[in-house]
Amino acid sequence: MRLLPIHTLPDRYPNMVQFVAKASLAGLAFPTIAITLDLAWQDLTPTIWNIMAIQAHPLHWIMNAMPVILGFLAAIPGYRMDILAIENSELEQQLTGQAETLEGNELLYRQAIEKRQQAMEALKKAKAELEKSASARTQFLSTVSHEMRTPLNAVIGMSGLLLESGLSKEQREYTDTIKRSGNNLLETINNILDYSKLESGSMELRSEEFVLAQILDEVIDAYAIAANEKGLELVYEIDEEVPARFTGDALRVRQIIANLVANAVKFTEKGEVVVMLRRLESDNEGTTLEVSVRDTGIGISEEHIGRLFRPFIQVEGNNTRHFGGTGLGLAITRGLVEAMGGKIQVDSNPGKGAIFTFTLQLAPGVTRAAPYTVETLIGKRIFILEVNPANLRALDHLCHSAGMKTIIFNDSDEFLKAMPAVSQFEIGIISHSLSGLDGLKVATRVRELAGKEQLALVLLTPSPDSVDAKAGEHFNLMLPKPVRHIALLKALGRIVN
Repeated sequence: MRLLPIHTLPDRYPNMVQFVAKASLAGLAFPTIAITLDLAWQDLTPTIWNIMAIQAHPLHWIMNAMPVILGFLAAIPGYRMDILAIENSELEQQLTGQAETLEGNELLYRQAIEKRQQAMEALKKAKAELEKSASARTQFLSTVSHEMRTPLNAVIGMSGLLLESGLSKEQREYTDTIKRSGNNLLETINNILDYSKLESGSMELRSEEFVLAQILDEVIDAYAIAANEKGLELVYEIDEEVPARFTGDALRVRQIIANLVANAVKFTEKGEVVVMLRRLESDNEGTTLEVSVRDTGIGISEEHIGRLFRPFIQVEGNNTRHFGGTGLGLAITRGLVEAMGGKIQVDSNPGKGAIFTFTLQLAPGVTRAAPYTVETLIGKRIFILEVNPANLRALDHLCHSAGMKTIIFNDSDEFLKAMPAVSQFEIGIISHSLSGLDGLKVATRVRELAGKEQLALVLLTPSPDSVDAKAGEHFNLMLPKPVRHIALLKALGRIVN
């Protein structure tokens, strides 16, 4: 209960105070009149005892209490009116305060909206200026790169022609250095231009039909020399469920795969680099394609993976920059993958190699015919002898997809034990480097059971030119490794009847 100062009562409860005051005066007067009447009744002979008797009489107390009780009962309506008046006054004050607060908040809201609109206008202007600056920078880089690439392509082209002429060993080394350096410089220029386009959002994707295997063959061909110099197996395998043709930007798809293969070859000193392609899902709109590039290289620590796709950053921290490069390749790769509706990730451990996996959203191809079907190979029996598991699996899958009946071996001793059976086959693919006997000796044993006309043999070797001349007596064809799928199928189609 709230206690109020006494001097505030007349102001807060005027009706009740006035009535109580009148009732109190009446209460004092009423006993006096009663005493006078009683004295008159007692023959006007009042004594102190009579007065005391009157005061102790129950009627006296009832008569004294009645005015007060009636005064308080009569004061209740006035008291309630006072309470309602006070509450009404306080409510009016609260409403007034809330109205003032609302007006103040409305003013603040208006000011905040105005500031936000001003900020938005400033952002729009800044964005326009930034886009204008980025467009100008991209245009400048495009012009400069074009002016640089034109003479650089001439240098590279003339170097290639010069290498085909009769040069001495020393001159060939010099010319090869010029060509290789020119290609490296051209790649750097192209990377800078591509990154600038991605950063400014001006990268335009083309739409054309392409054969996926053809792109893989071109990538393998581009890095075959680098892989062979290190003794690496460079292999790719396309799952049977993957369509042969797609519609999209073939140049950018090739660039993405090439960047990852180039990195894998660069950071792998021994072992293999394997490219795997499989279909995740398909509908009328197209196919979600998953591509993984696995290597057996130096690997990447967990702390370095987080900054792997940043521009101008190399994973290795040494000052010698043993591996070289601008650090733009992976940044461009991620930008291209995301521009084509995909995602890229990496799984790696130091010393255990790395696996880069990305997805692409590609529209279906318009042409439904198979791009590299060789009719003469359908139904042919073929054996494959290859020591590398990834390459053996890829060759088996390729020949099986082409309609051939395959049997595979990864060990020369196992193959020799089964040779009487495989001699009934029509085509044989033998790798030059095997465990135990080399490919040439195995072919010699095979020819003892099957004549050259009955069985067509193909030798896979990193350097066909360096193979012993006697190999021509046993092999119908020698193809370079890494294996280009379309080239292999076409070659097999030419040597079989």
